[in-house]
Amino acid sequence: MSGRIPEIMKAAILHAPLDLRYETVPVPAFSDGEILIRVRAALTCGTDQKAYLRGHPKIRIPGALGHEFSGEVAAAGRAVQNVRVGDRVACVHTAPCGECFFCGKRQPNLCETLTDRMAYGAYAEYIRIPEHVHRQNCLPLPPGLTHEAAALTEPLACCVYGMKQVNVREGETVLILGDGPVALMMVALARLRGAHSVAVAGRHKARLDVAAAAGAQRVFGEQSAASEILDFFRPRGPDVVLECVGNPDTWRLALSLVRPGGRILLFGGCPPGVEVPIDAGKIHYGHLAIYGTFHFTPVEVREALNLLESGSIPVYPLITARVPLSDIPRYFSADAPKDYLKVAFIP
Repeated sequence: MSGRIPEIMKAAILHAPLDLRYETVPVPAFSDGEILIRVRAALTCGTDQKAYLRGHPKIRIPGALGHEFSGEVAAAGRAVQNVRVGDRVACVHTAPCGECFFCGKRQPNLCETLTDRMAYGAYAEYIRIPEHVHRQNCLPLPPGLTHEAAALTEPLACCVYGMKQVNVREGETVLILGDGPVALMMVALARLRGAHSVAVAGRHKARLDVAAAAGAQRVFGEQSAASEILDFFRPRGPDVVLECVGNPDTWRLALSLVRPGGRILLFGGCPPGVEVPIDAGKIHYGHLAIYGTFHFTPVEVREALNLLESGSIPVYPLITARVPLSDIPRYFSADAPKDYLKVAFIP
């Protein structure tokens, strides 16, 4: 079943690092079990920006970028029964197989085939969604939820999953390192979990203002010293530190600031191959718990969409520009604006 689907479309194609072109390409073909979504909004993401700068082992080149999106079902194969043409949907780009070792261990975020059959390429007018993805992770939009807001489902699901790992509890104190979109969503999630006090350390005043509006009681700018942060959390330091930068320096800073017996979530990923020297004594004698986190499961996708529907996450402060898809090369170029959080590209 399908509406009227053109044969060609516009898309942003990455031909090589630093070579992103807005061009005409064929509309993706789809099988009996697959669907085609007409993209209504697609957001910028650090993963796509890294792929643009230096390539990415999981992203095909040449190929279309983009994986934070929402839209409408434009066409569906004959075997599809969970969605219909015209449905407004939020969709993420992966889903677990349900059969591999990690799925059997109830760790579907580590599924062995997770990135083998991704729905990648949302910086386009249409995107093809494989059967295993749309059956698990293609959800109807609640009435009134905009496509721009729904496009945050994927990154918010990552945050929800990470927050579960470190398990912020009511009455605890939380320090968030970083002031990007992930850090700002973590502020809202920490407050929803009942954190007594939340502080954010970052480098950009405008973003720190958003953090304060989202519920951070204190923000620390680029010139703030570690001693100032510790003074806020006196006498011992924060119960939980959420590292949302992905830098060896901030990984070490998290370790130095958390209280004895505290917990650290290393959400920000350092580049592959980077080694981070750490104080083993601090971990051992300080009885610290350090958590890595990756991706999400279908459970967090649904929880993220519910949070967006409830208005618990400050959506529009995170989306600082709404531009036509044709503007995409500018936002990935060397002269791209430096003060935006997320940009919504509208095909």
